[in-house]
Amino acid sequence: MSQNLSQNNSEASSADTTTNNSASLFEQALSLQNQKKTDEAIALYHKLLDLGPTKDAVLNREQASAVSQNLAILYFDKKESALAYVYNQKALALDERNPSAIEFQKSSKINFQTASIPRDISMLENLNAIGLKYLSIEALVACVAVFLFFTLRNISRFLVERKKSDLANSHIVKFNLMNYVLILFLFIFSSLLTLKIYDSTELKAIVKSTQIAVQTAPGENKPVVTQAEIGTIFKVLKFSNDADLTYVQIKYPGAYSGWVKRSDLELLNSTKWPVFIDKN
Repeated sequence: MSQNLSQNNSEASSADTTTNNSASLFEQALSLQNQKKTDEAIALYHKLLDLGPTKDAVLNREQASAVSQNLAILYFDKKESALAYVYNQKALALDERNPSAIEFQKSSKINFQTASIPRDISMLENLNAIGLKYLSIEALVACVAVFLFFTLRNISRFLVERKKSDLANSHIVKFNLMNYVLILFLFIFSSLLTLKIYDSTELKAIVKSTQIAVQTAPGENKPVVTQAEIGTIFKVLKFSNDADLTYVQIKYPGAYSGWVKRSDLELLNSTKWPVFIDKN
């Protein structure tokens, strides 16, 4: 089921021509999609996503997620399951609560499987495997706030009681076990929140070409480290210092790193590619 962008633009000002242009493009693409003009709709959706590097605030994350999900559906209809997987991953990375993307992933995961790469599994991946991925940042913030409140309250009470006992020369008030438990849980949930925020803000990209070469350096005819298949997700480290930002330095977590052409990648967890040039 295709997603609509208009619900996310309902509060936009009519004077905002950039938002109006994006809404107009989306409505055109959606109309073509409904008319089963698949290739034309795909071209317009890509045009809408590609506005990112040249205009500010064209799409917010939820809107870009809706566009990406419609692309996934169109590629699935064309029986291009690998590209359907790529854009569904993008939709989920931009908005993990996107119901259409979640349902699409459940119903279509048997149609495409990414290649398995030998590597070291990180602590974050182990935590995600046992359930961290199901906890939103908002839920973790709420947990940290609750434990922080009770920890500070109990510490304040302890200090007051300790002062009273000192003045009265009575028995020494001890820091009880519950206070240690609260501090422990506050530390655990604060650490999980930090990891979750770091993971969500770290720039990631997914391979959208059938197979690409991972090189030792940017440029043509450089030594190749390995080949990466479509659907492989990388961390983005930095960009080449050429004017067109042609190459991107990437890292596969727990395995290799290298340089690949930016045109072979689809950015996942951001609405647009950064436009800066890394000179280091």
